[in-house]
Amino acid sequence: MKAYRFPYYRCTAACLFCCLVLFPMLFSSCKAGDGKTLKRETLFSLKIGKMEDDLDLVEHYGVPYTEKTRIVMRNGLFYIGNGNSKKVMEFNGYGDILSLFYSAESNPGPILLDTDSGSDMVSSRKAYQYPFTDVGEIAVTGSGLLLVEERAQEYQISYDEELASSLNTIVLRFSEDGEVLDYLGQEGVGGTPFPYVERIFVVDNDTIWIASRGPNRWVLFSFDNHGALKSRSDILPQEIPMPDGEGYAEPAVKGVFPDYTAPLLYVMVDYYRSEGDKGGIDFDQSAICIFNTETESWDSRIVLPAKRVAEQGGGFLEDDSFVTIYEALGVDRNGNLYFMAPESGDDFELMIMGRDGSVVDRSTILLEDDQIIYRDFYLSPEGILTALLAKAFGVDIVWWRSDRITEEE
Repeated sequence: MKAYRFPYYRCTAACLFCCLVLFPMLFSSCKAGDGKTLKRETLFSLKIGKMEDDLDLVEHYGVPYTEKTRIVMRNGLFYIGNGNSKKVMEFNGYGDILSLFYSAESNPGPILLDTDSGSDMVSSRKAYQYPFTDVGEIAVTGSGLLLVEERAQEYQISYDEELASSLNTIVLRFSEDGEVLDYLGQEGVGGTPFPYVERIFVVDNDTIWIASRGPNRWVLFSFDNHGALKSRSDILPQEIPMPDGEGYAEPAVKGVFPDYTAPLLYVMVDYYRSEGDKGGIDFDQSAICIFNTETESWDSRIVLPAKRVAEQGGGFLEDDSFVTIYEALGVDRNGNLYFMAPESGDDFELMIMGRDGSVVDRSTILLEDDQIIYRDFYLSPEGILTALLAKAFGVDIVWWRSDRITEEE
């Protein structure tokens, strides 16, 4: 049998130039997005500690770190809920603390803020005591009410067989003067506690949405600005629209968030599919399923484009890429949907999609992900992406002016 001889090509200087220069340029141009990096602005920084304007993010010995720390931005002011210290802080854009809601048992007495509500001294910087036991999600209404997730008292807690969940969470409402007005439960003011609360949203007309979940469903409650129940929507995985084809496992719901003006819920779903003879299941696609709360029906399903990332260290022309999964950041007042996914190193892609499924923009944002020990993101109604980025020795409050992207479109 005649041996086959592979053809031999002489590597000229022009060939070498193509391999070393043009090919890398070609592949780098295939990155998602148009190559622009959205500028990150550090607004202010906080220390890790126990003082009134510090954040306690320390993992105490033998105790796993499970407490929530959340950031919300409203009208240029920043609210940070710190579960470890059982407090909520309000800052201006320069990092000056303006108000504090805190548990006296878990915090030292404030030094920078006025704690005497009966004082004759006029001060706009106040500290208010409340015996918090478990500060979680937070939100702020347009009228200035502070909403804080809190653990219900023991006599209020019960178990719901249908939800297969403990009902142990309420949402406190505080006035701008620090007064506890009431609390929200499932039926409204003073109602039955919620199951686990995932997020609190405030949309137009100060409608409050509370997203809660249990092992077998998500439950979304909406309330008017007086605390009266407006709607309840149960999102069951087995009722979520499925892709065409066979072999799909029950979809995994990653998050639910409401539209600001329309009676719609955006349900972020990951679909997994059987590998056939190989056994097991593999990730197939992500989608946003839109649920209409008025008709109690599914309007549409938007499939997210596949995000393939080249794994670092792969050889030349080797297929070492993998599909990464998008994280949903939320929706702005114009109905644009925001997603984030890792690219390589410190680069993350920020993708903005219209409600019709069209890609409005792809940009790159930078995060020192290997240095960050805790992070939380908040998307404002205008489309400004704010983040709390905690490292070993401090916390940065940053934003990306992603609202300017949609203004240009």
